Amino acid sequence: VAQAYDPNATVEVIYPGEKGNPNVFPGKTIVRVTNGAKTKDYTLKHKASTPLINVTSGVLGTDFHGADDANAATVSGYVVGSQLYSDRDTPIVNSAGLAYYNDIRSIADEWDYLNGTDYIKSKVGGKVNANFTLNRDAVVRVFAMNNAAPTSDYTWSTALNNSGYVIASTTTGENAVKFIYMFYKEFKAGDTVTFTTGGQETIVVIDYAGYRAEPETALESLSIDGNAITGFDLDKAVHTCSVNGDATVLPSVDATALDSDATLEIIYPGQKDNPNVFPGKTLIRVTNGNKTREYTVKYTTSDELLTTTDVKYGKDFHAADDANATVVSGALYGSKLFQDRSVPQGTAYTNDIRTIADEWDYLNGTDYFMSSVNGSRAISFTLNRDAIVRMFSQGSTPISGWTTETNNSGYLIATTTSGQISTETGTKFTYMHYKSFKKGENVSFTLNTQNAIAVIEYVGCPNELALASLEVGGEAKTIESNTYWTYPVSSDAATCPKVTATAADSTAEVDVIYPFEEGNVNTFPGKTIIRVTKGNKAAEYTVQYTYEGLTAITDMSSTGGRTDYTYFASDFHEPGDNGATYGARLYYDRLAVPQGNISYYNDIHEIGDDLDGYKGTDYIMANRDQDGNVTHNFTLLRPATVKVVTINHGDLSILSDYELKTNPDGFAKTSYTLGSGVVGHASYQPLQALTRVYSKWFDKNAQVSVAAPNSTAIIVIAYDGYTGADE
Repeated sequence: VAQAYDPNATVEVIYPGEKGNPNVFPGKTIVRVTNGAKTKDYTLKHKASTPLINVTSGVLGTDFHGADDANAATVSGYVVGSQLYSDRDTPIVNSAGLAYYNDIRSIADEWDYLNGTDYIKSKVGGKVNANFTLNRDAVVRVFAMNNAAPTSDYTWSTALNNSGYVIASTTTGENAVKFIYMFYKEFKAGDTVTFTTGGQETIVVIDYAGYRAEPETALESLSIDGNAITGFDLDKAVHTCSVNGDATVLPSVDATALDSDATLEIIYPGQKDNPNVFPGKTLIRVTNGNKTREYTVKYTTSDELLTTTDVKYGKDFHAADDANATVVSGALYGSKLFQDRSVPQGTAYTNDIRTIADEWDYLNGTDYFMSSVNGSRAISFTLNRDAIVRMFSQGSTPISGWTTETNNSGYLIATTTSGQISTETGTKFTYMHYKSFKKGENVSFTLNTQNAIAVIEYVGCPNELALASLEVGGEAKTIESNTYWTYPVSSDAATCPKVTATAADSTAEVDVIYPFEEGNVNTFPGKTIIRVTKGNKAAEYTVQYTYEGLTAITDMSSTGGRTDYTYFASDFHEPGDNGATYGARLYYDRLAVPQGNISYYNDIHEIGDDLDGYKGTDYIMANRDQDGNVTHNFTLLRPATVKVVTINHGDLSILSDYELKTNPDGFAKTSYTLGSGVVGHASYQPLQALTRVYSKWFDKNAQVSVAAPNSTAIIVIAYDGYTGADE
């Protein structure tokens, strides 16, 4: 329990297992104080009062951390993290005066939560001979430089991270060594664990099981269509439910919180970042004060969703880092890339999916077809449910009648080279070819390159919060499993179109929220939100307006700077917004995909709440030059507020009569460059926060002259909205 010094501040207590605070024992509790745009975190670090491990052989360390951790000690002028070697507790200086550090320099963010736990050290020139008994359930993790598994009677899983799970200095000078392998195994309290590590440079870290679900955010019951779900456990985050392959509506999910003060939110597929793909999953979010916990009901089907004589297709598409990844011959595998490589062959070709970009992660669990190791392969099957077939590949060869898109960061990353767990960076699948098909339709095509995989995205189905009908401006919209529609409006529209909707369930309530109502920002062209509510369940649907004729809104012409590129654009947004792969471009000469071998991204990754209402409007991009001071001249044919979103440098004199607002967390966040050889969504450069917004209102027909004051800036045109709905 905590109280802020300033009564205007809010206090949030974040326990282990909540909101990015990993649940590992003994863990820590974070107390977050927020006052306006300012935030400060305090930490209560928990400490076990009794030993959690009894070591028979091996040297025990009791505070695993990196040299950049607050607990790092200074020894002989060096900042020392957890000691890697048991016989090198202090720097050793050789005859040349070079110091051996032998300590952990840094720990990857994903594993930073292990700071403070127990670990066992190796010896210089020797392996770790471990023999210990656990006094608490734990996952034993062995970080290593090579892929020689620990020798024991246990089956150890391994996963590769070429960036390094841990970075250590074990040689002279500053030379760093990456520990790219991790072997791990779950054990119970009372288990005696014995093994010898497979390599010299290893460190054994004990990842103790964390706390049970806090009663305040736990479920008391969970039911499907009125029946208690089989195997319910309040500490179990994921439960499963079987549905028919031809289901036309999802089962009704109901839950009761253990604490009567808690509130529940049932999030069906198609709502709030939960994609509507069959069979899908439903989320149950429990909130109590400032604490939140999520449970998942994952749907499965025993029915075949496609019919084929091809026995070489898979039924659980996923990445190697997915919870469903299997262990074969001691290695962790995702969905197989090659249909004739179900297990590693010969010198252990892995040929599997290592990672899936976040945008497509929802396809985990669906059916897929693999390429042949020797090249292209003909595919033929009949769908038993409507679906979109997506082929991810290295090749750009189009399929007649299909749409092709590109993503230079890779839709998928695969390892297709030799080695049980290859040390290769990985193969990027930068092309996606896709087409929609109907139930009963025969689908025939060729996987067009050696490295390709076809994934079946089955069309989802409605739930009890579904719409039965929707009309916009008198035009009936197709419902199916859609949650998002567009509707064109006149560029000089004074009122937004009338929207009417009915729910499939007659007991549900429907609320139509126009621009300027109930938190729906009134900026042109804007959107209307349809909210369906039934008890404690709610779903939102969106009608996004688009306007006809861009030049009827803004007449753009340049009198300064370069004119050989188009730098005026429509549809200001971020990645993930309505399916966008790339967000609004930061640089006007980087319009399509990352350019060149060094892959410049230059797009918007996050848009803060203050600017979120302007999604879909026009914007102007800065140029890529370091000064960025290209003056943009245009005439407004609708009243608007011109907003220059930027960071704190550059020539600001042209904005002297604009109103300034600042936010240290950023009104938007961008990533504007990326080095070569880096793959996956997680590999962007650190996001750059645009912390300043300069705003000025202009009337219709106003002549505007404005510059983006540096290369990291974007000009958003927030058009005046509607005077009201036409009803």
